[in-house]
Amino acid sequence: MNSQTCLIGLGSPHGDDQFGWAVIDRLATMGLSHVTLTKSEHPVDILGMLDANERVIVVDAAEGLPPDEPIRKLQIANAIDIRIFRETPHRGTHDMGLESVFRLARSLKKPTDHVTLWVGKGEQFEPFSLMSATTQSNSVRCAELIASEVSDA
Repeated sequence: MNSQTCLIGLGSPHGDDQFGWAVIDRLATMGLSHVTLTKSEHPVDILGMLDANERVIVVDAAEGLPPDEPIRKLQIANAIDIRIFRETPHRGTHDMGLESVFRLARSLKKPTDHVTLWVGKGEQFEPFSLMSATTQSNSVRCAELIASEVSDA
């Protein structure tokens, strides 16, 4: 592994599922030269990043977050966070869901303890629709939180 931090924003053009992409777009304006930013429609793309990076941050939309918690940070290496992750409904707009990708990574003996997952609350996922104003606002806040975290590293 190298000392690289890689951020991958997952999404699709379906309403609030653009959350991960919007976070990456915002981060791209913040001058984080030591961070690789990637957007993808496919969570399976994470697999290639696990061995190649010291730190992997995944950003995606999720349903069912509490009203007072529109953004949630989860550490894949933390047992409590893993339980929360498994209990949080995820949209099925990707070919293979995040939980399946992390299960596959573990079966392939790929490291996952250096993965952080940021999820943003999504409410509407209509095909080829715009992201809601609330989710857009939350994507800006999420980008600020991530930028602060990776700048301190």
